[in-house]
Amino acid sequence: MRRQPDELVAMQYGPCALDTSVNGLPVRITEATEYPFSDEFTFTVDPEQTTAFALTFRKPGHVEKIEIADLPDASISRAHDYVSIRKKWAKGDVVRVRFQCSVRMAPQPNSETVQGKAGGLYLQRGPLVYALPFPYQWKVIREIGETGFKNYAVVTKDTSGWDYAIDPNAVFTLKRDMKTDRLHPWMESPLQLHGPLLTRAGERVTVSLVPEGCTVLRRVTFPVAQ
Repeated sequence: MRRQPDELVAMQYGPCALDTSVNGLPVRITEATEYPFSDEFTFTVDPEQTTAFALTFRKPGHVEKIEIADLPDASISRAHDYVSIRKKWAKGDVVRVRFQCSVRMAPQPNSETVQGKAGGLYLQRGPLVYALPFPYQWKVIREIGETGFKNYAVVTKDTSGWDYAIDPNAVFTLKRDMKTDRLHPWMESPLQLHGPLLTRAGERVTVSLVPEGCTVLRRVTFPVAQ
């Protein structure tokens, strides 16, 4: 997206490549990242020949600040939710970007589709909402003909934690596990939030929350402890 003829704007984030032209010259920009499981991005700028333009980054609402690694001969400006880098770009120039994010508790939205009473809290860091997963097993209901396609029922093996509550002043810490399969993070998340929840008796239990998209059966919103 462009806001000015000599400006390119990163509005969304994810591994990709852009082939475009600026000032009448072909430019290729490659973005390498593991977002949303990483806060770091590497943009490689490859103009056909050296040319000046602005490369701008939108700051998403869940990001507190965008950090830009030192760039020689660059002018960096910040306005509203955008950070702009203006310089003469040469083939192979690299921009390293990092998002600053923190763990926050958010109130449960009013919705008829949300299970549980209103007034609960859920945890979010960056674009990811975290949940308490429950162990489960698949049970085959039936096979459709002899196609190999089957209908399954998902059965909870242990519901411990379903009635946990949350202290709004509790602190949850992000942990990274770099031993997981980085090519399939939705199957086994490299990110977890560790912190305390409360049983009905008021006992503190340390739990590990994972991104909601990495779960099958889970609890996302927790009632506020009284």
